[in-house]
Amino acid sequence: MKFFSIKCWGILLIVSIFLSTHGYCNKQDSLINVIKVTTDNIKKINLLTELIKVYKENGNYEQAIKAASECLNIAKWENYSEGIISSYRNLGYAYYYYNNNIKALENYLSAIRYLDNTSNYLLLAKTYQNIAIIYNLLKNYNEAIRYNKLCLINLKKQPNEDVLLNCYINYSNSYGLLNDHKRQINYLKKVIEIRKDKRQYSQIGMEYNNLGKAFWKIKKYDSAMTYFEKFQILSIQFNDTLEIARSFINIGGAFYSKGEYPKSLYFLNKSLEFNTPLKDYACLQLVYVNLKLKNIEQANYFYNLARNGNSDLYDLAQVGDSIRSYFEKNGNLEKAYYYSKITNNLKDSLSALAKVDIESTVKMKYEVEGLEARLAEKENYELMQENLALRSEQNRFLIIILVLLFIIGAGGIYLVRRRLMQKEKRLVFVEEGVAEIGKCLEDIKALRSEKKAFL
Repeated sequence: MKFFSIKCWGILLIVSIFLSTHGYCNKQDSLINVIKVTTDNIKKINLLTELIKVYKENGNYEQAIKAASECLNIAKWENYSEGIISSYRNLGYAYYYYNNNIKALENYLSAIRYLDNTSNYLLLAKTYQNIAIIYNLLKNYNEAIRYNKLCLINLKKQPNEDVLLNCYINYSNSYGLLNDHKRQINYLKKVIEIRKDKRQYSQIGMEYNNLGKAFWKIKKYDSAMTYFEKFQILSIQFNDTLEIARSFINIGGAFYSKGEYPKSLYFLNKSLEFNTPLKDYACLQLVYVNLKLKNIEQANYFYNLARNGNSDLYDLAQVGDSIRSYFEKNGNLEKAYYYSKITNNLKDSLSALAKVDIESTVKMKYEVEGLEARLAEKENYELMQENLALRSEQNRFLIIILVLLFIIGAGGIYLVRRRLMQKEKRLVFVEEGVAEIGKCLEDIKALRSEKKAFL
């Protein structure tokens, strides 16, 4: 029965989607047919505006641009300022979602020229707001702030809480991107106040997260963790596992910045329990923490997990470079060379995708070549050391032989000298004996001569 009900709901969903799409197609075709036969230009402008709305709802921005361009030409021909403003704003909207920010900006600025002559301050405020958003995307943050100010000026004349909320959000984004985090914090607090009044509790959680990151960047880690914890509480209330994991990652990051690496390790590991798309990012952060704790095996493990997942190539390259640096500082050139090759390949891929500057890629290649040269130098040094050790052994052997020869030679000389001395002693003894015999003979002769004289 349960399976049957699920099946029925699935069929109803498919039918509703079909009917919805079919309805849009019918409305679109009907409008196109009516526009073809309409001769009144003002009615045609209104019908084209309705058709553009259908195209925008369907995400058909290319057709929306064509219809808005046609509408603009007719409105200009009729000098119909309301139609001109509407056409320029529709062109700005369509080009924005068509990822052509320059053309979007041009059309919104053109709309401003006509809106300045009206008293429609709310529409003027909305258009200034759209321009501010595009300038943020174009990284011209000071211009974004200028147009946000113009938006606020017009909102004072014609208040609107929704537009004011978006204006404060744009302000916080601009100041955040300019690294003016104190002003960013002020506007984020205003955003939270409005969201509380509007009971937008699910969005408040993300604003708490943004506040936490802003405090983190000005190194107020305790304040950052307070807002990350508030973000976590709301995420748990709404059972949003992705945002719960994000809160654990951010708390872990704040502890990392404080230098409390074991706590950072704990919270980052907690984020992995939810198995969300943020898992790969958490793994890369765990590499940094484990490098600080000198858990190199764990660092390698998490880096390989991230590489096998869907990690951003740029993040992989950055973390890989940190591992290379760690091994290089610790004298393990083989491992450093291995990670430099990985990083170099990643940066080559990013360069091909135009996501990293050429200078960075060239620098990495020089680092790889430098490590190759150092490895070759190390190998030559080790070979030289081996040769020196071999020569040292040979020299030691020669010295031992020479010492032995010296000992043998000295012993031989000693024996020869001893024998010579013994021979000398014998000669002296013989000479003394001969001398004694000679004396005896002389005595005998003397005795004989005395005997003859007596006789």
